[in-house]
Amino acid sequence: MFGGVKGAAPRYVRVVNRQSTSPVEARATSEPVIFEATLRPSDERELRTSLSVAAYVFVLESYAVARGDRVRKGDLIARFVSPHAAVRVAHERSMKHLLEAQLADAQRAAVRGNDAAANLGVTAAMQRLEQSRAALEAQLTVAAGVELRSPIDGVIAELPALPAPGGASAFVARVVANDPLRLEVAVPMGDGVPASGTPLEGTVGSVRWRGVVRGLAPVADSTGSATLLIDVANPEGALPAGVRVRGSVGVGARVGCFVPASALLREGDRYVVWALGATGFVARAVTLVSRADTPSVEVRGLREGELVLRDALDHADEGARGMQTFDDA
Repeated sequence: MFGGVKGAAPRYVRVVNRQSTSPVEARATSEPVIFEATLRPSDERELRTSLSVAAYVFVLESYAVARGDRVRKGDLIARFVSPHAAVRVAHERSMKHLLEAQLADAQRAAVRGNDAAANLGVTAAMQRLEQSRAALEAQLTVAAGVELRSPIDGVIAELPALPAPGGASAFVARVVANDPLRLEVAVPMGDGVPASGTPLEGTVGSVRWRGVVRGLAPVADSTGSATLLIDVANPEGALPAGVRVRGSVGVGARVGCFVPASALLREGDRYVVWALGATGFVARAVTLVSRADTPSVEVRGLREGELVLRDALDHADEGARGMQTFDDA
């Protein structure tokens, strides 16, 4: 009888007799569903340079923020400038002054000659001057630089380790919206799945969080469970994105799969049971639906009637018990 580690030779578990197994039971329940999930940002934007004005490359002049700073939509993130812009502005100004002088000469010549050729000379001089003025305006725009501003309210989650280079699509910053934060919680379908607007709460260590159900994901997961979408209020920024939170939610009456609490083996941040497969007993990852401190525990990841070892620790050898990663098949 085998339990397996990915990429390693099969491990063995010892089963004394069939009485040391227990079938997965399906029975009606309406107990609250416990969950552990990761807080996610409600929005996230990766800012990159795509800065090109009149084909001129821009480079970073300065950042206005540091990692961890809170920003509002429209706040300055970074400023970019184009090298040698001042030299190009001075050149275009000189050209403009020269063309203004040429236009004045052409106008005086037209007054003296008052003929078609002189008038054409004035028209041509005016056109050149207008082109020069447009070129000067373009260079003044380039010389003013480009300011990159936050597109959302949030926190600066990441800045490049080295100054952002010039050119197209260089990484500048990552901004995450952390109020509200989001939870996605898989729950079994019952007759009382919380409706949109239902308040929920739980804890992150000693910090209490409060949230509200935003709705259900439009598609169920591979086990047929619904995914509850929860907005978690975070006005003070006390809850960082990426941490695991615990809570419970009522979903009403349902039929759940139950195993003895002694059949559960904690491995890192998840639970496994030894379930009978085609080649023997294999460690199978399960998700707890009810509390683990009761004699019988509701789980997801098993089917009614499957056989599991009643006492996972007593029937696992030392090698199997020390495994950190198990096959999920």
